[in-house]
Amino acid sequence: MLSGAVTNRYTQGLFLFAKGQDQVDAMDGSLKVLADVLRSHPELQAILNHPLIPADAKVNVVTNVLGDLSPLVVRFLKLLLERGRGEYVVAIYERFHALAQEAKGEMTVQVESAMKLSPEQLAGIEGQLGESLGKKVTATLTVNPDLIAGARIRVGDRVIDATVRGALSQLGQKLANGAVKEGTL
Repeated sequence: MLSGAVTNRYTQGLFLFAKGQDQVDAMDGSLKVLADVLRSHPELQAILNHPLIPADAKVNVVTNVLGDLSPLVVRFLKLLLERGRGEYVVAIYERFHALAQEAKGEMTVQVESAMKLSPEQLAGIEGQLGESLGKKVTATLTVNPDLIAGARIRVGDRVIDATVRGALSQLGQKLANGAVKEGTL
């Protein structure tokens, strides 16, 4: 089964359950803590993925490390681990967070820029995207000088590439495909 299908199936079930229990925000916060720890400590992720360690022992390790996880998240984690799906925890959190934001009419986008943007510039991007998407948009900024100039914006699965590097790449592809004729540049 494809990892996206596994992630979506578990996330949808968890989200519907959390929504029915009016626990979406609590679940989102608890999953974020767990996902952040797993991202920053790959050795803990390796324990969750280890086939010879029993699920109960894995859950005990996680609860001893984090301590303050929501009981619903602990139950869900145990279910995942019993089914050998520990590798999906971070992906499930990311999808769950997107669903939680969507339910509140919010969205987070990733902005990758060639240089650091001022708070006003970032707010302008958030405002324009929010207006066109009909949601409250929050942007996270990453600076990547390799882009030369401009910005690349990730909105869900879509990418808006307004960078010099992207334009040069497109031009190179057109030249390689023979789509550009002499004298048209």
